[in-house]
Amino acid sequence: MRHLALNPLIASEIKAAGGKDRHDSAITPENYTLQFIGEQQVGPYHCLVARAIPKRPDKYLFEGKVWIDAQDYAVARIEGHPAAKLSFWIKRADFVRQYQKIDGVWLPRRDETFVEVRWYGKQVLTIDHRDYVVESAP
Repeated sequence: MRHLALNPLIASEIKAAGGKDRHDSAITPENYTLQFIGEQQVGPYHCLVARAIPKRPDKYLFEGKVWIDAQDYAVARIEGHPAAKLSFWIKRADFVRQYQKIDGVWLPRRDETFVEVRWYGKQVLTIDHRDYVVESAP
């Protein structure tokens, strides 16, 4: 089951992150309707919270929530699930993606994907991003 479900999911995430699939998944008015929910503190960041509603069923879009830093208007956190079914083998996939501001630049902090694989059970993939070095332009 691992080879049929989890490995293709990981490969798909790597391919999407590398830009090899040219699907437009940006959080823009063309892809999402955002509904303001409220405000919330996410670690050191005061955020505006919005519900993200995809405008089309697409596995590269998500349905969920977005936390936007009230000072920079940068995405501080996203959580949700794909807007379209990923495969027969994956019953459900949820994710939480956290960002951090380092020397004025917003960068990924942690990605967690929770997958329920048919006949195999629940699996969690966690990626911690760290040891960034931000260099200023010459």
